[in-house]
Amino acid sequence: MLLKQAVVHDGLGAAAVCDVRIENGLIAQVAPHIDGEGIDLTGMHLLPGFIDTMSKWGINGTAYEIRPSSDDNDEKSEPVTPELDVIYAFNGRAVSVQQLPAYGITACGVAPSDNNVFGGQAAAFETDGVNGYTMCLRRGVGLKCSLAREVKRVYGGRSVMPSTRMGIFQLFGSWLRKADAYDPDKEGVEPDEKLAAIRRALRGEMPLILACDSANDRALAMDILKPYPDVRVIFTSINGMDEQDLALDPARVSFVTGFAGGDLDPRSMNRRYDVLTKLMDRGVHVAVSGMDGTSYSREWVLWEGMELTRHIADTERVLSMMTIEPARLLGIDAQTGSISVGKRADLTVFTMNPLTDFRARVVRTMIAGRTVYQEGDEIKCYC
Repeated sequence: MLLKQAVVHDGLGAAAVCDVRIENGLIAQVAPHIDGEGIDLTGMHLLPGFIDTMSKWGINGTAYEIRPSSDDNDEKSEPVTPELDVIYAFNGRAVSVQQLPAYGITACGVAPSDNNVFGGQAAAFETDGVNGYTMCLRRGVGLKCSLAREVKRVYGGRSVMPSTRMGIFQLFGSWLRKADAYDPDKEGVEPDEKLAAIRRALRGEMPLILACDSANDRALAMDILKPYPDVRVIFTSINGMDEQDLALDPARVSFVTGFAGGDLDPRSMNRRYDVLTKLMDRGVHVAVSGMDGTSYSREWVLWEGMELTRHIADTERVLSMMTIEPARLLGIDAQTGSISVGKRADLTVFTMNPLTDFRARVVRTMIAGRTVYQEGDEIKCYC
């Protein structure tokens, strides 16, 4: 397939009128002109497919999805379940039925909920298919943890540990210490799946994906993590962001920012985009997300990008937060996230630049070179 004369935004900060040649599902060539017949995209904009960094797609069904009223990302039997793997909850059809490619989304990170202090391991998936194993781009992209108020709500209602903020942070620290001391190779030590999973994060084999309610909580979390210099942290929101966050180490922390326009949670109010910009200028990686798995969340990735464009003048930088930055945080940047030779042809064509013009329409979306949506396809609405 040859795509001709689109404004190509590579996701890495550059944009130019180019041709793009696709072979065997991969980007084979990007050049100002490539000989041959192709699809004329003159005046249109070709972007890497958007990546919904932190979502619940495929693991929180509703009455309208494949698994009626399921909520398979929400284990509430105990607050420490790091051994769980989200791939066993993922249902490809429950994602495909939501038609995410019609909104330009070609991949997503999927993680357990915020209800457990250690909730389980996240994974990355493409957004069209049936079989979760073949849709999976990478397992073990991070260990989902939570120090947020959801933990207190779930376990405090039962009057069991942890039912207070004090208990939540204590439990977090104590399991880190136990995992640090755990040596599966030592004679007489019994295998422990929970400790082994946490130990992987302590050794830097996967990041902690950490939900916190405020800048103060993020500072407390990093203080607890101080003895473990190999730990990398992805904070799942910019809730309560303030100048205190500027003290965070850019080499260790990243952020996910999701659209707050439809969120009545007071934690998402009064967002500090000035602080966020300063963090990015200091080298902190920031990725955009829809933050949910309900139907309206399909638009939230783009809406958050448009909101960021109001505060960050560089639209190519914002686009990177929707493409290559999520890919980096999920560890799939060698496969996708930019229009680069050798990467998967995960692409979306818009009539205009969607970050600067709300009239922009998705004309075509491809996953690994396969067209999964074209303008005119029937659009369904599911909750």
